[in-house]
Amino acid sequence: MKTSSTERRASSPTAASRSAGVNEKTNFFVSGSWRDEDGIIKNTGYKRFTLRGNVSHQVNDRLKVQSNTSYIRSQASRSFSGNENEGGLSYGYTLAFTRDYVNLFPDENGIYPDNPNFSGNPLQTRDQTRNEENIDRILEGINVNYRLLQSNQQSLNLIFNGGLDFILGKTFVYVPESFQSQRGLQNGFLAEGKNDLFNYNYSAIAVHDFYTEGGINFTTQAGITYLNQSADNLLSQTTQLIPLQTNLAQGGAQQTFQNLSDVEEFGYLVQEEVNVSDRVILTAGVRFDKSTLNGDPNKFFAFPRASVALNLHEFEFWNEGGPIDQLKLRVAYGQTGNSATFGRLFTSLATNGIGGRPGLTVAGSQGREDLEPETSSELEFGTDFGLFDNKVNVTATYYIRDVDNLLYDRSIPTSTGFSSEIRNDLDLRNQGFEFQLGLTPFRGPDFEYRTTLNFWLNRSEVTRLGIPDGSEGEDIPSFVPPNVGFGLSLGTFYLNEGSPITGLWGNVGGVPTQIGNAEPDFQFGWGNNFTLFQNLDVNFLFHWRQGSDVLNLTRLLTNLGNTTPREFDNLEGFIEDGSYFRLREAGIAYRVPLGDTFIQGLRIGISGRNIFTITDYSSYDPEASVNGGSGLSTNLEVAPFPSSKQFYLNLGFDF
Repeated sequence: MKTSSTERRASSPTAASRSAGVNEKTNFFVSGSWRDEDGIIKNTGYKRFTLRGNVSHQVNDRLKVQSNTSYIRSQASRSFSGNENEGGLSYGYTLAFTRDYVNLFPDENGIYPDNPNFSGNPLQTRDQTRNEENIDRILEGINVNYRLLQSNQQSLNLIFNGGLDFILGKTFVYVPESFQSQRGLQNGFLAEGKNDLFNYNYSAIAVHDFYTEGGINFTTQAGITYLNQSADNLLSQTTQLIPLQTNLAQGGAQQTFQNLSDVEEFGYLVQEEVNVSDRVILTAGVRFDKSTLNGDPNKFFAFPRASVALNLHEFEFWNEGGPIDQLKLRVAYGQTGNSATFGRLFTSLATNGIGGRPGLTVAGSQGREDLEPETSSELEFGTDFGLFDNKVNVTATYYIRDVDNLLYDRSIPTSTGFSSEIRNDLDLRNQGFEFQLGLTPFRGPDFEYRTTLNFWLNRSEVTRLGIPDGSEGEDIPSFVPPNVGFGLSLGTFYLNEGSPITGLWGNVGGVPTQIGNAEPDFQFGWGNNFTLFQNLDVNFLFHWRQGSDVLNLTRLLTNLGNTTPREFDNLEGFIEDGSYFRLREAGIAYRVPLGDTFIQGLRIGISGRNIFTITDYSSYDPEASVNGGSGLSTNLEVAPFPSSKQFYLNLGFDF
């Protein structure tokens, strides 16, 4: 076993402060934080300033208003990492082919030598290139609750929720004309991007409660929801740069790219809950949603849900003197929908010049005008119970989640005039189990200890690809989805009916064969909280992931580059066990009562994330992945930037 030492070692100071206050009608909470990380690579780092304010005001006996506001400003200098074939910029990719005895340092005139083994000098990348991102973000949420009716038997509340999310992002990328891979080709690269995103939503819901003398209570909800998302993504780039210039106009070839999108979604919702003396709780509801992302933007799709819960400890036969304080049995079913991304309803056109004249050509992906949302249906069974004066609490859930008509991309022969198409004739099943054990072994005036143990696992299977078995129509053979890997020769995900969607596949003897599975065997979390003398809080969280195969293409690169001894002649040798045991979070805080009329208390503490990792995985980080941690891209590693080790200073005030 080894303890991972690849986390960020440079300084990463973080300071946070917060304050809260209350009077008879108004509560408020204000917090701010500043984070400044130096990267593990020179000239990289991350800075973030966050300011948040929450206000709640009881206007009168009927009206209550709440507002939550956040402002976030971040600056990231990321340099270049990950997969890259020929640009000579990615550190891991370049170093995999570079002999360690090659002198790549600049001479006395600041001139960087060429790398004789690859197309880039990583020291020049570090010192002279730039890859930066600046983001300003504002989030606002508002809740208005108006009690229209209140009596002994019924009440009626009108609830309005609204929110907005505004993001302004700017990117800047610069590779000088003197860079090795640029000479004789692009002769320098400069790009500036501007991403303007504005999202807002609202919901208006009426909630009616009716109480009967027999102990049967009814809660009825009905309302509307609305969502609007708009984006303007602009990218300007210049090549053939004039030496030493970082102005978009100072180059011989300029290009501009722009993507505009606007999405609207609207829905109705209705729900009824029947509570029989807290013994039996029945809930049924349905949503009707429409979206401009669907082929027919005015067609509503229904997504029902229902649940039943039995609180056995509320029945008369329950023995209150036993060790079990409460016992609930529950079953629930619900559906949700997910539409395709913007632009999939139509075939986009791209500019193209022929004979010096501008024109348009098919961009590559074939649109489909009859798209409907994929449907996720989940059936779950569970139980919750408490023991020994609720010092022991257990929650267990088993679920079956079926995704019908899943939307996916598939490559098609270019002879069709397109490179890919979108389809929705795939069904996927996930089955899983979740278990939580909460314990309070000690609870006293000067010492309290609470611990929570979580265990969970999931298994997936592609249950349909193309037409159902025995049906007529077009069937779809197994295939590699676009942009999820590097093909069967280097390892990829592969959609095959009857196999897990998380399988890692490769060519074995010329036959597509599953050689690994990114899905963990199971995962386990252990959270602990100590309170000493009512003022000192200590907490820490461990995370154990067992299993989860990782395709370590970083090792494959060093083998191909002959910078490490050749280990394996087939791809299966580069599949590694991605199990780990990690101290995910830890912190300690002390509350100081001040007794002042204005500032009543002070809270100061320190905390950390990703503090240590124990793993047999040989590369940077078993959680790293070529395209991030979502979708069909996890557990494919190509020289990624490792996770950071972070520490925080926290300061709070109570008013």
